[in-house]
Amino acid sequence: DHAQAVRLFRAAAEQGYADAQCNLGECYEKGDGVQQDEAQAARWFKLAGAQGNTHALWRQAERLLHRPDVGAQEAREAAGLLRRAHELDASLDPLEVLESAADNRAVAAACCMGCAETKGLKTCTKCHVARFCSPECLKRAWKAHKPHCKAWSAAEAAPAVGRESS
Repeated sequence: DHAQAVRLFRAAAEQGYADAQCNLGECYEKGDGVQQDEAQAARWFKLAGAQGNTHALWRQAERLLHRPDVGAQEAREAAGLLRRAHELDASLDPLEVLESAADNRAVAAACCMGCAETKGLKTCTKCHVARFCSPECLKRAWKAHKPHCKAWSAAEAAPAVGRESS
């Protein structure tokens, strides 16, 4: 019974239990036992993440990166959440989430597409959009980056409409 689970999660979440907060966030996100409510989902994920709940940190990052209007600031925030989750649980690989957002220019330009680092980045020499902190990260993320790299490179090379080519 989802409604009963929500009551139990809420009781524990309101007492500060991070796992219950994360579970309640999932219920609100999916509409299980409660009316779907993105704001409540975000609230509970944020509270659980602040206590180091890695699943909540991961979900916050995914939710930020998959917003249709994600910009550089949100992408950097998501990268920080992914790095924090990875620090707490090394089995969580930021590349898994970054691959699913690899087609977004703002995400590709905001952090290393291989590990979510935001400092010491070098821009891809082909597309001039995606950024990587090391050759190793470029190699790790190449499979996800390659189709977008080709598309972005082609778009950059194409003459603009109304501009004469020589």
